[in-house]
Amino acid sequence: MAWRSVVFVAVTAVLLVQPAGGAIASGAGDVPAISRQGVGELDPVPLDHVGALVVGDAFDAQSPASRPWVIQGVNEETNCFHVIEGDLPDGIMMMVAGGRIDRFELGPEVGSARGPFGLHPGMGRAAAEEAMPKDVGVSQHQYGGEGDVYIDWYPPECGFGVRPEILSGRVSGVFWGDGEAIQLIEGCS
Repeated sequence: MAWRSVVFVAVTAVLLVQPAGGAIASGAGDVPAISRQGVGELDPVPLDHVGALVVGDAFDAQSPASRPWVIQGVNEETNCFHVIEGDLPDGIMMMVAGGRIDRFELGPEVGSARGPFGLHPGMGRAAAEEAMPKDVGVSQHQYGGEGDVYIDWYPPECGFGVRPEILSGRVSGVFWGDGEAIQLIEGCS
């Protein structure tokens, strides 16, 4: 009987420290995730939020956070900037435009952070395509060479999307959130 008590305590401890919904790496909360079409599994990284940070919500850099917010790349003309740290998991960046959260991003320095469908910089194009739903769109990269593309997926009727950027056969960045914001090639420019 003693081993059962140890197992119960260990499982309870894991459940107590794990965020609702079980998405430790992403910081995702308990909002239902978008289903992978054709696979029938749930993606642990939702397209509309990371933790309590929700696309479309107002953002104030003065708001309390677990660590200070770091603002980067401010464009006064477009009222847009990028944010790291604060309540974001390490490796995830957030784009804010017009005072509202527009999208989340993974760039080259992501550590163990993962985007929707497990996408992350460094993975091969074939692996990214395999991980994503089957009804994606592929378009030529704006500045890239032959074979450099964007792979876009937009779930029906929700206004959100995910876009891995492929350069030299590998994912170089992952963007998810507002369906229009993920298409902005130069971020806040």
